[in-house]
Amino acid sequence: MSSLLIDLGNTRCKLALGSGGTLSAVAAFGVAEREPIEGYLDGHVSADMPSYISSVAAGDVTAQVAGLVERRTGCPPVVLRSTDPVPLVRNGYRRPEQLGVDRLVAMVAARARADGPLCVIDAG
Repeated sequence: MSSLLIDLGNTRCKLALGSGGTLSAVAAFGVAEREPIEGYLDGHVSADMPSYISSVAAGDVTAQVAGLVERRTGCPPVVLRSTDPVPLVRNGYRRPEQLGVDRLVAMVAARARADGPLCVIDAG
C-alpha cells in the first residue's frame, strides 16, 4: 500500500506517494497554494491511506495541510517531530527540538540505505 509523504518547508510543499522504498507522483507547490495541493490530494490519495508530514513551516500552516489530508483520507496524518524516537539514529543535540525534522528524516533515509558511519548533507 502506498503512503502519502509531505515535506512542508517555509516556502515549498513537496508531496509524493511512497511504496516499497520508491517514490512516485512527486509534486511541489508554493506552501500557500492550497488549490494545487488540494488537486494533488484529490488525484492521488484514497480513503484510509496512511500519511506522514515533515514540517518546518509555521504551526498553523502545518495544521491546515494536515486538515486537508485528513478530510481526503479520513484519518489524521502522522506529523513527524525531531524529538520523536527513531530506530538506529540518535539526535545528539543538547536541545533535541532544535534539530530540523527535515534533517532527521534525511538521516533516517540514509541509515536505511547504509550501515556504518555516514555523513548526510542537507542543502535544502
